[in-house]
Amino acid sequence: VKAWACKEYGIDPDKIVRPFWPGGDYESFDYKPDSVVLDNPPFSILSKICEFYLDRGIPFFMFAPTLTCFSSNKTCMRMNHIITGTKITYENGAVVNTSFVTSFGGDVVAKSCPELRYLLEKTSMKLRKRKKREIHKYSYPDHVLNAAILERCSKSGVHFEVRQSDCVRVSKLDAKKEHGKAIFGSGLLISDGKAAEKAAAEKE
Repeated sequence: VKAWACKEYGIDPDKIVRPFWPGGDYESFDYKPDSVVLDNPPFSILSKICEFYLDRGIPFFMFAPTLTCFSSNKTCMRMNHIITGTKITYENGAVVNTSFVTSFGGDVVAKSCPELRYLLEKTSMKLRKRKKREIHKYSYPDHVLNAAILERCSKSGVHFEVRQSDCVRVSKLDAKKEHGKAIFGSGLLISDGKAAEKAAAEKE
């Protein structure tokens, strides 16, 4: 996004600032006279943020949710909306149909941008492949039962239950200590008999 915006609008990369981070205050941020904001702001107050920058003449290029891009009466006609409609997975896990709003573009109020969409899709695909390669998949012994296994049973129409007398709660296994990992969401350590039943249930 940064590379595209700098090339498209002649933005100096060294002048770019990112005032948005958890606990940050964009209103008291130290903006230089030639600062350009290029960042992903909190979408819940996007209209207020855009108005703040427009009123002060601070140039910006920011991420925005596609479907509500034109929702602000105060700022809509004062800025350019670049609609790419790209699904982006953010750090908090939220998947948002994303476009951009900017003070650049002269009197343009809205435009499509196939080139930027293509770059975003291409980059997202690379990141998804990289993340997929980095994920460690663990195989648990039959004596470990977690919610994911029971979920698969429910989806497949297979009944399986464990009583208090047949299990104890466990949060991690010795074999995972060296990796600094625990059982995600914790699980149950089940008896020999129940482990055999579980294996049969999973096979079914």
